[in-house]
Amino acid sequence: MQSENDQYLYEERNDTQDVFILKRHPHASFYTHFHSALELYYVIEGKIRARINGEDVIAEKGEITICNPFETHTYYW
Repeated sequence: MQSENDQYLYEERNDTQDVFILKRHPHASFYTHFHSALELYYVIEGKIRARINGEDVIAEKGEITICNPFETHTYYW
């Protein structure tokens, strides 16, 4: 898990896409990042742990997480 002292990456490459679908590896996590686009995660099965602006969140099957533009966030499985 990253610490509060870690640097955050501005993820520019996703800002030009309207919608993209992400299928995750069972043991993969994302680095802490932010971008100018809204990000919405819908959990199809299982659950995810997220940290959005320093707040820990757990989303389970059928739930969503929303990250507003420029909010730092990361996901853990």
